[in-house]
Amino acid sequence: RALNKVSESGGCFALMFMDLDGFKPVNDAFGHHTGDLLLRQVALRLRNNLHRHDTLARIGGDEFVLLVELHDPQDALAVATRQVNEIGNPFTIGEHQLQISLSIGICMYPGNGNTQHELLINADAAMYHTKAAGKNGYSFFDASMNSNARNQLQMSQDLRKA
Repeated sequence: RALNKVSESGGCFALMFMDLDGFKPVNDAFGHHTGDLLLRQVALRLRNNLHRHDTLARIGGDEFVLLVELHDPQDALAVATRQVNEIGNPFTIGEHQLQISLSIGICMYPGNGNTQHELLINADAAMYHTKAAGKNGYSFFDASMNSNARNQLQMSQDLRKA
């Protein structure tokens, strides 16, 4: 719907692929029940900063996707900064104070893809770029990110054959 809306009436949106940093150790140390409670609190915090027309979805494990309609592409920076800061604050689950962080990959439409699939792949590539740069932040997609991912995959495949 967002693709059609922007195509018909102009404007833009950001697709943000978000992954929690440090979630697996929480799950491993305190169990899945605590992990599930943490995920619920994360989702509530992520929703707190959204407008009515924005869409947040958990797509598996500790990954979320956020679709944000924007008037100005630069507004994506403010949204991502707020989300990273919100998740960076400690969570209280039972008697545990838990500290995690958030890595975000940002893909803009128009500009960074033409289909839902392409936008999601590109936002995911940007998120992995954030993780490689030290986590707890965000990266805007750049076409070189996909070529870097392909090169790393090829190198990995070549090493297995050697």
